[in-house]
Amino acid sequence: MQETRNALSVEVLSVAGESIAVDLDPQSSIFALKGAVANSWGIPTACQTLMLGTHLTSDEEGVEARGRYQLVVSLAEVCSHLERGSTFCQFGALRDLEKLGSRGGGSAVAAVCARLEVADRYVTPAAVQALVQIAPRGDAQAMAAVAARLEDPGWRVREAAVQAYAQLAPAGDPQAMAVIRVLLKDCDSRVRPTAVQSLVQIAGRGDREVIASVCTCLRDPAWRVRQAVLQVLEVAAEEGDVRAIEAACTGLEDVDARVRRMAAQVLGTIAEREDEIVVASLARRLEDRSLAVRDAAMYALSKHGK
Repeated sequence: MQETRNALSVEVLSVAGESIAVDLDPQSSIFALKGAVANSWGIPTACQTLMLGTHLTSDEEGVEARGRYQLVVSLAEVCSHLERGSTFCQFGALRDLEKLGSRGGGSAVAAVCARLEVADRYVTPAAVQALVQIAPRGDAQAMAAVAARLEDPGWRVREAAVQAYAQLAPAGDPQAMAVIRVLLKDCDSRVRPTAVQSLVQIAGRGDREVIASVCTCLRDPAWRVRQAVLQVLEVAAEEGDVRAIEAACTGLEDVDARVRRMAAQVLGTIAEREDEIVVASLARRLEDRSLAVRDAAMYALSKHGK
């Protein structure tokens, strides 16, 4: 390895046998070397321990020219910040664990799950979302920890937990879908739209039982929930799905223009070409008091050859 003029050249090796050559400014510290490793391998500096032979380096000491440093990934510092640090430090620890991702392994999952046992309306939503980046899909420990937060008194925590649970649950898992169905009747209208989207996310496209479940939410008093139902129908319902088409036609009569516009958009996507009932329903919306609804209806009709 050649040392370039006015630079320190070192090598860093991982336990997996990978290596990188790093050129640093003279008088660079170990912390600067960690920054270079973070840029190359995506391992946060707080998760790095660098060894020079048998010597455990510290961030403040200088880098040795032509040194060969051994990288060891350690969660000790981030776990300490997560357990005992300030709110700011906890957020930083969670960001580091997210960057580390699945490389943190079971120890990272366990650390974040333990943090979820301590209620905090600010940190808990971030911890829930961090689990999605750290834990593999279907991880029982992560799913149990997130499920416990579905009953949290804070709506932001419940919303984050619903989103994370859907991302962690195995596709089509009937038990996971049963858990989310309960949230369709959550007391907060800001959580219910997320529950609608998450239920369909787990079920996947064309699940008629789930489509029937979310269609019942078109009677929800909150327009955001009704709109969310129509949004998921557009992507989850198969073309010609009678239940979904009936729901969208009902949506055309909604009191809220945002819901009516979404209903027209959905019918342009899932209704079969030249369906007479759909065409008639859309045609009535050409005289809607909302320009956005009229435009959506006209566009949907154009897809039906009208």
